[in-house]
Amino acid sequence: MRVSRVSAGLFLTDLDSALNTSVLTSRNVTLIVNASGLEDISYPQLDGLQVLHIPVQDQPHAPLREYFDLVTERINQNRTGATLVHCTAGRSRSSALIMAYLMRSQGLSLRRAHQLVLEQRPFIRPNAGFWRQLIDLERTLFGRNTVRMARTPGGVLPEALEDSDAAAVHCLNV
Repeated sequence: MRVSRVSAGLFLTDLDSALNTSVLTSRNVTLIVNASGLEDISYPQLDGLQVLHIPVQDQPHAPLREYFDLVTERINQNRTGATLVHCTAGRSRSSALIMAYLMRSQGLSLRRAHQLVLEQRPFIRPNAGFWRQLIDLERTLFGRNTVRMARTPGGVLPEALEDSDAAAVHCLNV
């Protein structure tokens, strides 16, 4: 479960797996999106391998939204092989970037993008700030939301909206 196949040619993983030559070659990875926040990473020297560094920490206030367009563009441009997106654990930054990509490139709602990624990697957990940024992106792209932030006994967490309610509900300011 260390490397999760989100769709054809798109993988989500952790830092250790991204450094593994056999992981990269067996999946024909030609683009790595490094959302770990670490800059001095020595990836295997493979012909044609490109790395896109996303310098964002896993903090709710971190501006991950600034990279949604760039990541989508680079994944779409990578036609020679697969793309591997990773952060440190493959749970927060990388999953949020992939959900943004699925919304922007595939036209999926945030709710559906989350379901798709969660089916392949059941332990993803973007932080609350990244969820808010994804909710904002969904509203910008589609004029509605399928997810909102809700106060729960466990803290502020994302909540899926019913399809009939999705068009009328806006992000909570929590």
